[in-house]
Amino acid sequence: MTHVEREAKASGKEVHFGRVHELCFEKNPELAPDNPARKFKGRVVFLGNQVRDQNWEMAMFQELGSNPATMGASKACDCFASLVGNAGGQADATAAYTQAELKGTETWVELPRHKWPTQWEGKFSRPCCPLLLALYGHPDAGGYWEQHCENHLLSVGFSCPFPDWPSCYWHENLGLFLVVYVDDFKLAGPVGNIPKGWALIRKGIKMDDPTAMGLYLGCEHHQSSESVSGLPGMFHVVNWDMESYLRNTLETYLGVGWSTLQVQESCHAFQGRC
Repeated sequence: MTHVEREAKASGKEVHFGRVHELCFEKNPELAPDNPARKFKGRVVFLGNQVRDQNWEMAMFQELGSNPATMGASKACDCFASLVGNAGGQADATAAYTQAELKGTETWVELPRHKWPTQWEGKFSRPCCPLLLALYGHPDAGGYWEQHCENHLLSVGFSCPFPDWPSCYWHENLGLFLVVYVDDFKLAGPVGNIPKGWALIRKGIKMDDPTAMGLYLGCEHHQSSESVSGLPGMFHVVNWDMESYLRNTLETYLGVGWSTLQVQESCHAFQGRC
């Protein structure tokens, strides 16, 4: 029994124990090999399916959950960005979840042995550390990040006027529409106000530098200006391209023994149910 367990039992306090784990994965594998958005990333996560309390029973969580924006909201933002005088862009929050504090039940974690400080060797058998930030993998991490994000956005002038559209915000003074999907931010509105909006967001949220609309939630956005027969002027157009994602999905099915015919039959069956 650890010192933390003994202290918790003696005081009648509930505590949680878990472990952190290192992962390496390829992001956006459906893209062409030379696409800079296709890359390997390392991440340290909390093993949320292996959490015990001070009595070594399965831990219970608040199940805050999260409520990210829908794909429909993302497309509405693209539409708003395409209006005359408007523009749009996107940016990713940096290590989003760990920008928020982990609240609720006190949580302790064990580190992988190779991550122990040298002064721990020979001194401890199973050392553990308090988990202070909402590390990815914790069942309530997404909820705490969402609360942290929304509290900041409201503090800088954004509001939530869309009750049926979660994680969508409006800035009345700047005329900006913001869509948030976990750590992916998409902003649209008057061209001159876009930099002001990003500056407000970045006052309390660490983010990569904003870019033009590109790859967002696995969908490539291609912007252009086109004419329409019979109408004067040029119109802003956004083409949503998920061909590479679809091809990767089909290749995965074929790779596990599906034939092209089976894939086609499955697609037809799915369409028939819609």
